[in-house]
Parts: sequence; C-alpha cells; structure tokens
Amino acid sequence: MIKRIILILLVVAMLIALRVPAIAQNNTTEDLLVSTATLEYGVYFPLAEAVIFLTDDDFIEAFNLLLAFSRNNPVHTETDLNRIATEFYFQRSYERRNVISGRNFWYDLPFVQARLNPHEIALLNQFPADFAAVASSARIAINRAENRYTTGLHLGNGDAFRHALWNGLLAQRFHALQRGWSLSQILTRTRTWTDAHETGASRPADASVAQFETEQRMDFLNNALGRYFFERLYLANRNNVMEAAIIREIEDSIDRGSGQRIRTDAQLNWTRAQMVNVSTWILRSTNTAGLR
Repeated sequence: MIKRIILILLVVAMLIALRVPAIAQNNTTEDLLVSTATLEYGVYFPLAEAVIFLTDDDFIEAFNLLLAFSRNNPVHTETDLNRIATEFYFQRSYERRNVISGRNFWYDLPFVQARLNPHEIALLNQFPADFAAVASSARIAINRAENRYTTGLHLGNGDAFRHALWNGLLAQRFHALQRGWSLSQILTRTRTWTDAHETGASRPADASVAQFETEQRMDFLNNALGRYFFERLYLANRNNVMEAAIIREIEDSIDRGSGQRIRTDAQLNWTRAQMVNVSTWILRSTNTAGLR
C-alpha cells in the first residue's frame, strides 16, 4: 500500500515538473477553460490572466488562425472557434511566460485586471474566439488614430475616430469569421463587447461623476457611429465589406462632423489636469482639428 502511494506521488511530481498545459477536448466553453488552464502545480490558471502575456501580434495571429479555419471549414461552430482560440491563448501564454519571466514571476503581476474590466473578463470567458477580433481591431484603431492625429487622442477628434473605427472593424471581423450570423447578430455581438468596455469602466479619481458620464456618452455615440458605417457597407456590398472601406468611411464622417468630442479646438493641447478643471464637459461635433 505504501509503495503504491509513493508511486502515485512520484507520478504526480513528474507531471508537475513537466509543467505542460493540457489541451482541452471538451465541447463546452466552461469545460474547455478548466481543462486547458490547468498549468503550474495543477492550479487553475484563469484565461483572463493568461491573455495578459500575449502581444498585439499574438492577437492578430490568433485572429488570422481563426479566419483561415473558418474559410477552410465552411461548416463549423462557435465552439470550434472557441476551442482553437483558447488553446492558442494558453499555449502562447505558456511559451511567453517561460521566455520572458521564468519560474513563478507571473504570480507577482497585476494580471489582466489592469487592462480588462470585469464585464470584459466575463465575455472573454464566455466567447474566447471573439477576443482575437476584439484585441486586434482595437490595436488597428489605436494605431490609425495615433498616425492620423497629433492632438485630441483623448476627448478630442482622435478619440472619436478611435472608438468609431474600433466598432466598425470589430463588426467586420465578426462577419469575416463566417459563423452564419445575420447582420443583427453581428451588430449585437459587437455592441455587447464595446458596451462592456464602457459600462465596466471605473470613474477616474480626478473626474467628477458628471464628467465621467459625459465621456461615456461620447464613447457610446462614437461606438454606434462605427457600427452604423459597417451596417451601411454590409447592406451595399453584403459579402465584401473591406477594412479599407470602413476606414475611409469613418475618416470622412469624423472630418464632416458626424462624431462627438468634448475638447474645443482651443483645448486640443490642454493637459488632463486642465480639462478636469473645466467643471462642465459638453459634447460637440467633430471636425478636422488635430489632423497631421
């Protein structure tokens, strides 16, 4: 009996020493997360903590992997995509933790809570495949805004452009994954994610409740603008909604005043502290101020 116990303990020790993440074979997202995420010391490693180790390029690679699978397998389910995405996230996280930090360093990090709010984390666990589209489209929107504007990236025209473009590109990515969704389903899932980003956000300590609510209204309106332009292009072109077309439409719409901002032209170079000292924030139409 004692020898059997010792043998079992040795086997367990060997498995722990290997530190190899399990690859899930379950059909449900919940089972998939639990079995795939059993990493160091047999401890459940949450998906939301795994993705913090991934880079922007990793999420682009993950999306392209999902896109290739959807095109090569016309008859597929969301569960198929979730399995592929989850395995990719954990495997890449495992590789990067070993290369970047070595043993156990990741226990000291603040994890993804610094980047994702609780609403977004809940969606990540429910729809892992979505997150590749969410993160990659967000990065493109950020880069485009920074390349297009010299000022106004917060509360200005650049802020409006970034939010609108994120929504338009995210809808385009959900459409590209060919899950058999209707236009309504594409727009609903896009809004679900981008609303979660806004509603789950915490009010900054230096902002008043009124200022925070005004900024949220601005973001919601610009998010809706981006989804509107995807919808318009979808109805006009159906299966050929191109990223370049979305970017062009949203650039033109922000320049023409369709978006919403808070900063006036005179406030474009103001610091955050100066803006907070303005007691009342007012929404106004976007324009071309701050363009490179």
